[in-house]
Amino acid sequence: MNEKTKVLVVDDDRRKVKTVCDILKVKGFDALQAYTGEEAVERVRSDGPDCVLMDIRIPGMSGVDALRMIKDISPDLPVVL
Repeated sequence: MNEKTKVLVVDDDRRKVKTVCDILKVKGFDALQAYTGEEAVERVRSDGPDCVLMDIRIPGMSGVDALRMIKDISPDLPVVL
């Protein structure tokens, strides 16, 4: 069985998230979406992505704060801010 790599895309700009996810899907990835830092942390807990692409400046919990929480959950998970 050939499982797709799961990429979590996090940004408060919904159009950017949709565009990046569409591109990732065309390239053969499984793209997951989140629009806040809190949602990103929850998606890491529940969906176990293989990597995260995240904006630093998002409302509520910043990308940096979300990164800290994500690293507590999954220390080896690659995160690109």
